[in-house]
Amino acid sequence: MYLKKRFFPTSLLTLFIVLTCFPIYAQDEVETENTEGKVRKVQWVPLPVLTAKPQIGVGFGVLGMALFKPGGVNPETTRTSNVQAYFIYTTKGQMMFSPEYNLFLNNDDYILQGKFRYFKYPQDFFGIGNEVTESDHRINIDYDLITVDQSVVKKLSPGVFAGLIYRFSGVYNLKWDPDGEYLPTHPDNLEKTTSELEDLQRQYLGIRYDDRLLDTEEGGGYSASGIGFTFFLDKRDNIVNASLGHFVQVSTIFHQKLLGSSSNFTSFTLDARKYFNVYPDKRHILAIQAYGEFTGGVVPFLEMPQLGGPNVMRGYSEGRYMDNNYMAFQAEYRMPIWWRIGMAAFGGFGDVAEKFQDFSWETLKPSYGMGLRFAINRKENLNIRLDYGFGRKSSGFYLEIQEAF
Repeated sequence: MYLKKRFFPTSLLTLFIVLTCFPIYAQDEVETENTEGKVRKVQWVPLPVLTAKPQIGVGFGVLGMALFKPGGVNPETTRTSNVQAYFIYTTKGQMMFSPEYNLFLNNDDYILQGKFRYFKYPQDFFGIGNEVTESDHRINIDYDLITVDQSVVKKLSPGVFAGLIYRFSGVYNLKWDPDGEYLPTHPDNLEKTTSELEDLQRQYLGIRYDDRLLDTEEGGGYSASGIGFTFFLDKRDNIVNASLGHFVQVSTIFHQKLLGSSSNFTSFTLDARKYFNVYPDKRHILAIQAYGEFTGGVVPFLEMPQLGGPNVMRGYSEGRYMDNNYMAFQAEYRMPIWWRIGMAAFGGFGDVAEKFQDFSWETLKPSYGMGLRFAINRKENLNIRLDYGFGRKSSGFYLEIQEAF
């Protein structure tokens, strides 16, 4: 969860987290019964959240995770399942709600994964492309967003999985900045040529002209619906905070009008991670990740890969840069300090590009920072993390449960 630095003093945020988080740990276990009648514990981790910025006023809510093993599974050969969610409501009536789950069935023979998001929330749109760094111009857009991601995967052999994916994304009631003199729908621009609109958008936003901006009219939106396939190798010793092993996943989704999409397009994702226990006795962990998203076809602009966020390229708000293709690399060093407290340092680089051949060393964006960790469940190695990331002319706080990757 991204918290903008300039709208919330760092000292107040840190004090709020410390004072409100510590009293909850003794209340994080609830007894339930599985199908065999044996008591099993569900461990809850709730955190309060507070943020503020001009577009939303003051936002408040909760971030949480539950850890459990479903009834009837073999606890020795089945990984721990989890459900996590956050809810934020603002004084201006906006809302963000996002639950997700990872459910491991007996012996990890099947894994069910899902994520749901409902956003009624404003967003800064900086433009399309990787050359928008020198401009502070932005468009404020407001919309309702519903996304549903579901996957069912089967274990083919130990650590090897394959399955199906379904994804739906719907954007409704899209509203652009009412003072947007740079918009094609502005009365002064209705007679302008494509070349004149291109010059106008570059003047305001420093972005390349893209007719996808013309497809979304005031109050409109789009839908994206697709099915696909996923294959991954998972040899990690822990899914929420690995110290050894590796994880490699490739996924592709085909969005088609026949399935309810506004346009036909394809997305492909690659996620590769490796973990090294540098000092096993002291639990010093080096984690590295290579990540890429690639799209083709007529991609709605909010469905394009977006650089930034709480997990990859920290230091940039999600969507600060967006285009058809996105690649990033990062490394993180994690170490304990004292008691349940630890720290991490991370760094990486990434970029977006219209075409794959347009990626260039000259336009790479840096990402680096540090963070604190608090172990709330030593058995599952689960941490609360508070990271502070820096990017190019950008920075931000991230409050999350579990590691970035």
